[in-house]
Amino acid sequence: MRQLTTKTKLFYGLGFSAQGIKDGLFQLFLFFYFSQVLGLDPALAGLTTFNAVYRSRYVSWGRIDYRL
Repeated sequence: MRQLTTKTKLFYGLGFSAQGIKDGLFQLFLFFYFSQVLGLDPALAGLTTFNAVYRSRYVSWGRIDYRL
């Protein structure tokens, strides 16, 4: 099996950066919406943002993955 070239790895990394930007903007929007629009305490807004974004990666297609 051939190894990936540095150029291929670079382009895969650039392609994956779009997901990181999307996740970051989604977190920012949720935090702003919860704290400014709904008037939720900023600590609780951060907790709900954490639950919505980070914990959702352990639940996929209706199945909970308990491995960390």
